[in-house]
Amino acid sequence: MKRMLIASVVAVAAGGQALAADLPPPMAPPPRAPAAYIPIAPPYNWTGFYVGGNLGAGFNSKGSISDTLGSTFGTTTNTSFVGGGQVGVNYEFWGGVVIGAEAMFDWVPNTSNTITVTGTGREYRYCNHQ
Repeated sequence: MKRMLIASVVAVAAGGQALAADLPPPMAPPPRAPAAYIPIAPPYNWTGFYVGGNLGAGFNSKGSISDTLGSTFGTTTNTSFVGGGQVGVNYEFWGGVVIGAEAMFDWVPNTSNTITVTGTGREYRYCNHQ
């Protein structure tokens, strides 16, 4: 009985290898795609001409200050437009050194300012209304 059992185990093991001989060989891995070409970006160059502008607003403020003699100085300023522009040119040398020139202009219309001085015995007032 033991011989029959051992013979059966050997037959099954040998038969499994015989069936494996009929399987196709494993497939070769697919060929690799060529590496993607990624160009290197050239370094930034500061050479060139530029023009720019700016806009804004000046806001109303008023304040006062007193000195040790008892005089009080007060000011008021109205809100006004602020604007300007700039133009320039730069040149970058091969080693990364940049030289340039720039001209700029800013404009603030001064339509109304008031400066008041009190406490000196007489009141002085300067107004600039355009």
